[in-house]
Amino acid sequence: MAEHLPPLETTRAEAQLDDVLELDELWSFVLKKANKRWVWVALWRRTRQMVAYVIGDRSEASCLHVWRRIPLAHKRCVSCSDW
Repeated sequence: MAEHLPPLETTRAEAQLDDVLELDELWSFVLKKANKRWVWVALWRRTRQMVAYVIGDRSEASCLHVWRRIPLAHKRCVSCSDW
């Protein structure tokens, strides 16, 4: 079924300079709490689309990984987080 979906890049509207990108992370675990996994997300506030995500640990490397996945046009938007 997924093979019939258009590429994600073709489904996004154009980013505008006043758009806001919300960056957040949440954690869960696999089988037991010792196996924590962090889900890092970048959400486009205007459209509520997920622009990028990474599943990893809560390290600077994972944060940089999600930042690298954000399209250039969205990196120019205002970014915010709860922190």
